[in-house]
Amino acid sequence: MRPFFSIIIPTYNSARTIDCCLESILNQNFGNFEILIIDGISSDNTLTIARDYDDNRIKIFSEPDKGIYDAMNKGILRSKGEWLYFIGSDDTLFDNDVLNDVFIQLSNQEVNVIYGNVLMMQSGLINDGEFNFEKIQTNLICHQAIFYQKKVFEILGGYSIRYKVYADADFNLKWFFSERISNRFFNRIIAKYSETGYSSVQKDDFFFDELPEKLVKLGTNKLNLSKLKEQATYAAINNKRNKKYLQFVYFKAIYIYCRVADAAKRKYYLLLKLL
Repeated sequence: MRPFFSIIIPTYNSARTIDCCLESILNQNFGNFEILIIDGISSDNTLTIARDYDDNRIKIFSEPDKGIYDAMNKGILRSKGEWLYFIGSDDTLFDNDVLNDVFIQLSNQEVNVIYGNVLMMQSGLINDGEFNFEKIQTNLICHQAIFYQKKVFEILGGYSIRYKVYADADFNLKWFFSERISNRFFNRIIAKYSETGYSSVQKDDFFFDELPEKLVKLGTNKLNLSKLKEQATYAAINNKRNKKYLQFVYFKAIYIYCRVADAAKRKYYLLLKLL
């Protein structure tokens, strides 16, 4: 029987945390899933711990990779489930009913992506709430909150390995703005997210430097242009770029906005710009 969920765990020297991660999945009240451990040739006991589990739903692959997102892409290719979920080896599902509750949600609606909330383990804060175009412009949806129908990756491709830390944010922008991908918010905590994980302690200025231009390309008419100008300013200062870069991004955004907006909206918007 085809698994409903493929749960993909990239690992590298994760012996300290992999046990808790696996237990949180194996203790789920919904059992139709596979676990794909995509390991980058760990030198500690990660593989030994994983192999000690006598469960044929766990599949282990260990080979060199080009980073966490390369490992996640390998997991996508090897997955057999209808729905994919990615979790860090130092993260855990929130409780034993997560998969069952998500399954019920997915059984009752036609959707390509469903996402919920995430509890930050160390701070106790919750990354929560439904996203709109303005919110996703300046905030990130934690990948631990998201379940993707596999065909989303067939439509949009996999994660870009050019971004070492925020390739998931890059991918989430693509599906969120895509007219071909439908998404729904499920007001439930999905996972406990370790704030000591890779993406929490590493920087990826490369992603944020390119973010304004990326947002312009994805959907200028859906954005808050004042925030876009702030983001372009940050990118310019961070890269010591000059005013020409700011003007390029901001006025390109205005041009695209006016090109796609209806006539009435164009006149109103241009009037505001002249005031």
